[in-house]
Amino acid sequence: MSEAIVEAPRAPFWTRFIEQDRVDLVVRMTMLLLLVHPSRLWFVRLPVTAMCIVGILHRPLGRDWRLWLGVAALQLFECAFNWAFINNHDFLIAYWSLALGCALLSGDARRGLALNGRILIGLVFLFATLWKLSSPTYMDASMFRFLLLEDYRFFELAHVFGGYPREGLLANTAALGTKLDLAATIRLQDGPGIAGFAVFMTWWTILIEGALAVFYLLPERLAAARFRHWVLVVFLVTTYPPINVVGFAWLLLIMSVAQTSDRQGKLRALYLVLFVATYFFTLGHVKQWVFGLFA
Repeated sequence: MSEAIVEAPRAPFWTRFIEQDRVDLVVRMTMLLLLVHPSRLWFVRLPVTAMCIVGILHRPLGRDWRLWLGVAALQLFECAFNWAFINNHDFLIAYWSLALGCALLSGDARRGLALNGRILIGLVFLFATLWKLSSPTYMDASMFRFLLLEDYRFFELAHVFGGYPREGLLANTAALGTKLDLAATIRLQDGPGIAGFAVFMTWWTILIEGALAVFYLLPERLAAARFRHWVLVVFLVTTYPPINVVGFAWLLLIMSVAQTSDRQGKLRALYLVLFVATYFFTLGHVKQWVFGLFA
């Protein structure tokens, strides 16, 4: 008498994606970051893009330390060759690629990725906080006040929380664009709540970035260290909807996914939701609709 073999139902794609090996997940997310955030130099962009596509399609190559050291070498060359024109987080992406290669070369890739991700995030926000505390133009809130009045990325914040009209942004942008004399004084149009909101943004940024530096640099053995993930979630939710620096946001999420344990599937799922959401906030109509709910 033959017995029927019944195959277990296959888990949904989302579940399989979240529960896959953590190293594979980090590798694929990093490759996606490099594809969406490519180099400006064609002789760096083309080989890195090719390696990422092949690495996503062929798992063993994606986990090959030689591929990642090659990617890091190309990125570090760009950082040296084009340092005056690249974004700050491009340096961090190069460091992370190097960390990936070193972790995969070591005997314990999971531990290597978690340790490097934690240290890199902690040091980035430590130096960012120290720089802000030492900068007079930051501490007097003039930096955020100028950005709220001139930078289109901050317009929704300035409009909702500072009463800043769209006409003011257009007028200020035009005034700054036509003044070629660096010694000239330009009086920018303001909003009734801009000054107070700039002060709030100044101190909130110091508080949240300082907290990130502390929690990520705390030794793992301390109980308070487990709160680092939730401090990062607060930072991401309050920073990247208006600012839309998707490259840096994705990198922070990737390095934090590397620090999750097998028991933290729900946290990993939350990070992946934020990974997708930060990209959608780069679409102007999504951002305008969300902030329109508060107007």
